[in-house]
Amino acid sequence: MFPLWKLVLLCGLLTGTSASLIEDLENEVLEKLKALLEKRIETSDSTLQALLQKLVDDLKALEESKSQANAFQMIQDVKTLLEEELSEIFQVVYKVTGLNIRNVHILDISVTSDGKRLSLSIPINADISYTLPLLGKVVDLGLNLDLQATVSAETDDTTGDVTVVVECTSDQDSISLTVLNRRIALINKAVDAAVNFVRQVLSLAVEYAVCPVLQTLIGLLDANYVQDLIDWFPGA
Repeated sequence: MFPLWKLVLLCGLLTGTSASLIEDLENEVLEKLKALLEKRIETSDSTLQALLQKLVDDLKALEESKSQANAFQMIQDVKTLLEEELSEIFQVVYKVTGLNIRNVHILDISVTSDGKRLSLSIPINADISYTLPLLGKVVDLGLNLDLQATVSAETDDTTGDVTVVVECTSDQDSISLTVLNRRIALINKAVDAAVNFVRQVLSLAVEYAVCPVLQTLIGLLDANYVQDLIDWFPGA
C-alpha cells in the first residue's frame, strides 16, 4: 500500500509549494554541476592527460602513414578514449546529482564528408537510475544520446594559417530517455519531472564536459591531415 504520508506529500509535490522547493533544489544542483564540470575541464586531471598523451602518440604514427585504414583505426581509438572519459565524467555527475549512469557504451561512430567538412555521429547508450527526491522511489531509465560533431580545416584569411575547427552539438532533442519502470501510476507526474531533470543534467554534461573532451581529442589532429580525411571519407 502507498503510505498515506507519501500520498499527501506527493499531492503537494505535484500541485503546490513542494514542487517549487524541489525545482529550486534541482536548479541549485545543476549550477553546482556546471561549475564542477567547467573546473574539471580547466584543470584537466591526470586521467585525461594520460588519455590525451596516448592519442597524441597514436596520431603521430597515423599521420605518417596517411592511409584511410589508419584513419578508421583512429576513429576506434577516439571511441575507446571517449568511452573511458565518459565514465569518469558520469562519476562526477553521480557525486553531485545522485544520477547513477552506468553501462556506458559508444556504438559504431559514423563519419561522412561533404567535401568541406567531416560529420561525425556518435551514438551513446547507457542505463540510468535516479531516486525521486523525498519520495525515495527509484526510477530506471534507458539513455540513447546521439552526439553530433563536425570537423573542418579552416584557413585564416589574414594570416593564411590553417586550423582544425570542431563543432559539437549538445541539443537536448538528441537525448532520448526511456522510462523502464512505471509500476506506480500515482507518481507518474513525479517521474516525468525527474526525466526532465535528468535531461537537463545530461545536457550540461554534454555541453561542459563531453563536447570539450571531444574537441580536445580531435583538435590534436594536424590541419593538413584533417583535409586529407575530408577528401578520403565517402560523401553523406
